[in-house]
Amino acid sequence: MALSLKKELKMSKEITPTIEQQTAIDFVCSGKDTKVQAPAGSGKTWLLKKASSAISNKCGTYLAFNKGIAGKAKATFPGNVDCRTGHSLAFGAVGRKYAHRLKPLPGFILANEYNIGETKLFPTKTAKGYLVLDTIRNFCYSNDDELTAKNIPYLGKKINDIELLEFAYQDIPIQANKIMNLMMDEKESIPITHDLYLKMWALSKPKINKDFILFDEAQDANPVLLGVMQNQTHAQKIFVGDKYQQIYQWRGATNAMDFVPHTHSTHLSRSFRFGQKIADVANDILQKYTQDHETPIKIIGNPNQDSTVEKITGHPDAIICRTNSGVINHIFQYIEDYKVYLQGGATQLISLIKGAQALKEGKSTANQELSLFKSWDEVIEYTQSSSDGKSLGVMIRLLDTYGANTLLDLLKQTSSNPREADITLTTGHKAKGLEWNKVKLSDDFFYPEKQGQYLPSGEINILYVSATRALKVLDITDCRAAQVDLILSNLQPADED
Repeated sequence: MALSLKKELKMSKEITPTIEQQTAIDFVCSGKDTKVQAPAGSGKTWLLKKASSAISNKCGTYLAFNKGIAGKAKATFPGNVDCRTGHSLAFGAVGRKYAHRLKPLPGFILANEYNIGETKLFPTKTAKGYLVLDTIRNFCYSNDDELTAKNIPYLGKKINDIELLEFAYQDIPIQANKIMNLMMDEKESIPITHDLYLKMWALSKPKINKDFILFDEAQDANPVLLGVMQNQTHAQKIFVGDKYQQIYQWRGATNAMDFVPHTHSTHLSRSFRFGQKIADVANDILQKYTQDHETPIKIIGNPNQDSTVEKITGHPDAIICRTNSGVINHIFQYIEDYKVYLQGGATQLISLIKGAQALKEGKSTANQELSLFKSWDEVIEYTQSSSDGKSLGVMIRLLDTYGANTLLDLLKQTSSNPREADITLTTGHKAKGLEWNKVKLSDDFFYPEKQGQYLPSGEINILYVSATRALKVLDITDCRAAQVDLILSNLQPADED
């Protein structure tokens, strides 16, 4: 339940800046590049509006993470600020020429309708098609000037055939460049992605003709957009974000909060979303799981928000899981008594289960996550020998326990409208940017198990993001990872060599 436009307008009129917020506003007024580290619920967007009003004699651009945020900002920012996404800027300059070709291009269509070279070594033609598309996507996310083998996704142990692996690293860049050149040709009919016209715009070294640029959610910047930002030497740049909310590393995100050049650097510490008891859980996660060289700013809760950390009686408004498999487990638990909504819908999970079912039956699959596997045995081997396969491992156990048809029937019972549902089930990634009154954390978050073992930063961040979605009640009864002191006091000694 995100803040309503009416509530946000009311806040913008009534709130007096804190000392920390005023310091950040003063830095912006200095005309120098500024970086503001701001925790969950600290009013980052509100701060940028106030700062924009303070320099109303200048014109600026607010760059939002997605179209929804940009649209909402447009209704509340002062008139001297143009609220956009990077893609909307690129569409105006480049993308509109390809508007009639902006449609999905699945790997099986690419493989069947276009020449992508030799496919015999791959499990299926579709598998190579997706690998070509993923390589193009990685190049588009990057700040690279040319597409090379470095843009091929990490194949890990998804491919254990050495001959195929060597061939892929030689041939995929050739095919990806060929397909990409077709996409960029205005005379061709092949579909083009939004990411490619963004990349084309970035490669043209564009100039954003504004006095200042506000870059929100800077911790999730794609290298390509960050490169565009850093080239705007004529404009003042203000980066605002939370380095501990970076959860899209797998999508190529770069944490701009760690390294962007700046003259002024400051931070916010108060969260207006929740009270001190929830802030204490967030602080424990950041302060005690991060490595010794990290120095997270302690979050101060909202004294006017009565928040508790306790077991929720009845049902929560939302249950946040680490994995899709955790989501499925909770559907079984709640579907008989409550209307359940899956954040973002059930389509992705249905596709994954159908893909797994096909492999188990000895068939190939067009599911992108499974398309590189030749057999179900390879999927099992991948989950047992690669840390990247943990989430698929849980899915395997669910399939073994319930069967694909039971899982598919279960997903069909979920609600299609969040407003009609009693409970929203979501992963931490899909929960980012959202908030609910009563939130329960699932039991599938990762935590250290041996002394001297550190939790990877990505796992710390996803746990922190999930714990900070609650407004009034946070239930960590089942989430051992969020019970930080208990975990750390019971770590087992590491095995000696």
